[in-house]
This record gives sequence, structure tokens and C-alpha cells, in this order.
Amino acid sequence: MKNIFIYIAIAGLMLNASSCNDDFLEKIPKDQVTNENYWKTDGDFQTYSLGLYSFYGYGVGNAYSIAVNSDEVVQGNQSQSSRIFDRITVPTTGGAWSWSTLRTINIMIREAQDSDLDDEARKHWEGVGRLFRAREYFDKVQSFGDVPWIDHELGTESPELFTAQDSRATVMGHVLEDLNFAVQNIRSDAGDNLVNKDVALAIKSEICLFEGTFRKYHTELNLSDANAWLTESASASEALMTSGDYSLSPDFRDIYSSVNLAGNPEVIFYKHYEAGVIVNIQARMMGLRDYFGATKDAVESFLCTDGLPYGVSNLHPKAIAGDPEFVYEEFENRDPRMGKTLVVPFREGMDPQNDPAIYNSSTSVYPTYSPAFIGESGISNPTGYPLYKWWSTDTPVDDVNGYLDAPLYSLNKILLNYAEAKAELGQADDDVLDKSINLLRLRVGMPKLTVAIANSINDPKKAEFAPEISNLLWEIRRERQVELMLEGSRFDDIMRWKKASYFGKPFVGAYVDLDDRPASEYNGDGSNKASVRLGDRDGNVLPAGTKVGYVLPYVERQPEWTDNETKLYYSPINTEALTINPKLNQAPGW
Repeated sequence: MKNIFIYIAIAGLMLNASSCNDDFLEKIPKDQVTNENYWKTDGDFQTYSLGLYSFYGYGVGNAYSIAVNSDEVVQGNQSQSSRIFDRITVPTTGGAWSWSTLRTINIMIREAQDSDLDDEARKHWEGVGRLFRAREYFDKVQSFGDVPWIDHELGTESPELFTAQDSRATVMGHVLEDLNFAVQNIRSDAGDNLVNKDVALAIKSEICLFEGTFRKYHTELNLSDANAWLTESASASEALMTSGDYSLSPDFRDIYSSVNLAGNPEVIFYKHYEAGVIVNIQARMMGLRDYFGATKDAVESFLCTDGLPYGVSNLHPKAIAGDPEFVYEEFENRDPRMGKTLVVPFREGMDPQNDPAIYNSSTSVYPTYSPAFIGESGISNPTGYPLYKWWSTDTPVDDVNGYLDAPLYSLNKILLNYAEAKAELGQADDDVLDKSINLLRLRVGMPKLTVAIANSINDPKKAEFAPEISNLLWEIRRERQVELMLEGSRFDDIMRWKKASYFGKPFVGAYVDLDDRPASEYNGDGSNKASVRLGDRDGNVLPAGTKVGYVLPYVERQPEWTDNETKLYYSPINTEALTINPKLNQAPGW
């Protein structure tokens, strides 16, 4: 596996070489690698393609992979999402309006088509290139909507540099063609943790679900073929589900807390990290003070152990009555994934409820209670809901050299894609649920979901946040949130469901009583060491000196967005690009 990173470095040299002009190439000594003497073997294409493995995973070094761009997590120290807090401006240069990667991909596709390899190998490498092109264009369409479709290498004088955008329908039509070609021609066995047919199916499942639901709910696009995309997603998902090659790991956290995902039956594709080669701090962040905390909305999304929503289940009568519960109360009788995603609160004198127990990443000291707040001695947290999902004692957490593996595509995501696509198509019956959602629930010991049960639930949150969808689809969306919580998919889900109003929810943390803190967390005059702002459930600040209320992690409030805030669904094109090419239109809403 270590060699794969060396190959990527070599690939970088080839990518640079492929960008050079002919005069420069003529001056390169014949014993050096050039575009003219390359592209002869499978190995040449493999090395080049590794430079296109732009799968983010857990980032590198001090990079954060936990994005604060949804309604389920906040970052400490008043670090906020520029998008949610409306601080993005049209850039002069840069941004995501960059086409160098696409040029590199189109070179690979051309060279595969023109190579002297046998037909199977040519189609395999063309398929790999077209899969990367599909991903690249999908990212561009997500960001800007309409973009120019370019399927070949351009030069500095190419007229296509100054053309107008093609429609979303046209570009995504080509994306689907690329995805289908990739699925049909990429090898089933391409090598250890390399792009293969199953990876292509997983990417197709993901892209087609996004595009299908985006077209369905963004009616302003006037695109009436959402069901065709949803059918493609369900078909790709089902191909993986029925292949017999994948099964769920016994424990929900297996794929999130492993230093080696090779051989894990749930994982389709992963990013491997290795000490001294490529590292991350994913596990370390779980034990750092003041970093990330889940929101009250995220916590309330977990069902109770009877399979009913919090606020509906009789296991939490205070929630039914609309009365707040303290953090120790609300973790009782909840979906076990809640205690595997977040640190279960515990008081002094109690044993930690999570195994392995979390400790301070900087000092290696185990806290005697949780949660702690800023100013207190424990692992302080901005909301009172510390994260746990990626905690592992198998990787270093006391420095920045962790090597927790990152699952990129896994069976649990495919099951969720399948269930949602079938529900959107009106084809989700109990058999569909048993093949998808209920496998996830069975793993953690939760009751099965049936169509009848879903229809019988009267969840007030659905009435408030998604009255236009069915009860069944609401429960499937809930399952997606709790299974994939904190992994970054929530942002894309909000985008495709046209739910920008979720960005306007008040950022609220746990309900706490500052007169009920550990004895060591008071000053000599009896005042609290904790520095925490309290508010009501709607995020309104309570008067100074108030001791009981909800933790407010942010001083500033974000705008009260509505679902029709067009600019939130796109990113702006930089002004330089618009000036150079007057035929370009700015992204919607900008």
C-alpha cells in the first residue's frame, strides 16, 4: 500500500509533463519520461491515474474533515460556516472555477482511446478516465449549475475557451454516459483498493440519487426526468447489494475506528493512511478541547429504543410535553448509534459509558465527567455534545500523525441510497425496507421499520420541517442522518432536498443547570468556572446570571434562511473568468 503514494508522486510528474507544450517536449532527453514515449503499458496508465485520486477522506495533517456546513455540528472558538452565515462574496480569482483537472483527465481518455493496448485494457482505462470526468463535472454542476461541457484537451487558442455554458441537463446527460461507460468497462478486479467496477457503481449510485432528488425538488429548473435518475441510482445500488461481495460489519463503528480497512466486508473503497507517509488527525479531534460539538437538532434526530421519534415515544414523556431534558436524561433509551456517535454523558464517580473511553488528546488524562464547558477542567465542548464516532486508541492521538483509515464508499451508504431512491419512486414496500433500512437497524438492535409503522407516526418535526413528503420518506431521511452523521453528507442532502431553511435553525446545544456542575468547577466565591452563554430553545439569549438553559455556541445568529434562497445552493464564479469570457453567466442567485 505504501507504494501507491510513491506512484502518486510519479503521477504528478507525468501530469506536469502532459501540460507542457511541444517545443518543451522536443528538448527533453530521450531517457526521460515524456508524453511521447509514455502510455505503452497498463502500468503507465495506472501511475498516471493515481494522480487523479482526488478523494478527500480525512484530509492531511492538520486539515479538518468535519465540516461545519450543516445543522448537525458546530466548531468551537466561534468558527462558523461562511455559507450559512452569509459571508461568501464573489471572488476576484480562484474559487472552484478551475479546469486544469479536467484537462488532465481528458488527456488520459484520449491516450487510452489511441493506445496500442488490447481492446479490454483500452476500454478499462478509458472507463477509469471517464469515471473521473463524471466526478469532476458533477462537482462543477453542484457548484455552478450550468457549465461548459468540454470532452477533449484544449490549447491556449481553443475557441471553446470562450463559449457559453451548456445547460445542466446537457452536462449531466454526458455525466451519465460517462458513468455507464465506466460501469460497463472498468475491470471488476483492478487491484488492491483501486478504482474498479464496484467503485464506479457506488459513485453512480451517489451521483444519480443527488441529481434525481435535486431535479425533483428544485422545480425552478423545469426538469421533469427526476425518476429516470432515481431509477439509475436504485439499479446501481441494487447491483452492489446483490453481488454477494459486501455485508455490514458487526459493529457500527468498525469502519470509522480502524487503522486498516483492508478486508472489511462493508467497505467498497477507502483511503488508506500510513505513519510517515500520509496522516490525519481525525481521532485526535475527538479528544481535543473546544473543537467540535453536535447540535440539539442532531441529538433529537435519534430515535428512542422503541423505534419512535424523540418527542413521540412514551420513553421520554417530558419531550412529548415539550419540556426540556437535561443531557443525562436525553441519552436514556435511545438508538445505540447515538452513544457510538457522541460521548455518552457521565457524572463524577461514574465509569465512562463509551468503550474505549475517551481521554484528552493533549494531556492523555481521562476526564472524570462529561460534558465539560469552556473554562472547566474536563474536555470542554462548545455544545455539551462531544463527538465520539472516530475515537480510536489504535492510532496516535497525542500528536498530528494519526493514521485512521477513511471509508469513502461503503455498503451502509448504498443501502441508504437504495431505500431513498425507491421511496422517491413510490416503490418502497416492506421488502425494500428489509433489504436496506432494516439491515442497518438490525445491526444495532433497533426495531424494524415497516410502511405501516411509518404511516402511523405523527412526528411534529416532520410537520414543521418537511410537510410535503411522506412519513416513510421522512423516516428514511432520518435513518440517513443518524447513520452518516458528521460525515459531511448532510450538506449535500440539504442541497438536493431544497431545504436551505435548515441552515436557519438556531444553533443550540445541551440543556444544562450551572448549579449542578462538579464541585471542582466552581471558583472560591461560588461562581462557575464555565464560560457559557445560555438561551432558550429558539436560540434567544437569556438574561445574565441565568443558571438553567440551552448552551448557545455562537454569539452571532445566522440569517433566517428560506428554502427558496437560490444563492445557498450554488457558489459564485470569479469575476476574472466572467471578464475574460463575457459569454459566461454568473451562477444562480449571485
